[in-house]
Amino acid sequence: MQPILTVTTPATSLALLTVGEARAALGLTTGARDADLTRAVNRISAAIQRACNLATDGLTPPTLLSETLTDTFRLDWRPAGPLILSRRRVSAINSVVENDEPLVAADYLIDPPSGLFDRLCSDRRSSWPFGKIVVEYVAGFATVPDDLKLAAETWLRMLWRDGYETPAQIADPMLKSEEIPGVLSRTWWVDPTKAEILPEAVRDMLCAGGYIETWVA
Repeated sequence: MQPILTVTTPATSLALLTVGEARAALGLTTGARDADLTRAVNRISAAIQRACNLATDGLTPPTLLSETLTDTFRLDWRPAGPLILSRRRVSAINSVVENDEPLVAADYLIDPPSGLFDRLCSDRRSSWPFGKIVVEYVAGFATVPDDLKLAAETWLRMLWRDGYETPAQIADPMLKSEEIPGVLSRTWWVDPTKAEILPEAVRDMLCAGGYIETWVA
């Protein structure tokens, strides 16, 4: 059963790279293009994390970075297995309330990488009861992993090399190049009419790192 997800405390930033890291990736030695870099990093970061198919509350942009979340399950039957939290990479369980009764740490078991959440009884796996289960937890990376930074740097280099090495307004992170003679000819890193939004090299890195969710409805 899919819970109702609420983002209790959003991540302080969605950027996968700092401006300094973006400068270093492009070999820039001054801050003259920092405004362009900030826009590019923000848009690339948003596109990468959206493509990871993360669960969202519909109001807050999805992120792989650490934030506090609340999952509310309303169970009409006793599930045979564990509950599945909306986000993986769980670093803390703040509270669990079962039918208005708070549970203690001995009452449950979390598998942090998968987000599988078991009910315990006498230190043995049990079934969750009918009713309302509310779980507040922290999930996501406190520090952006290097392979995720590499994916963002790879896309940034592609964009900068082919479109933004001279001052320009960065408007479309999918746009590879455009010409004026004839009037205007544009090419994209990916076909904008298709569902795929990532360059193949970036998607391969995200798949290899296990960042793209396949079980989120």
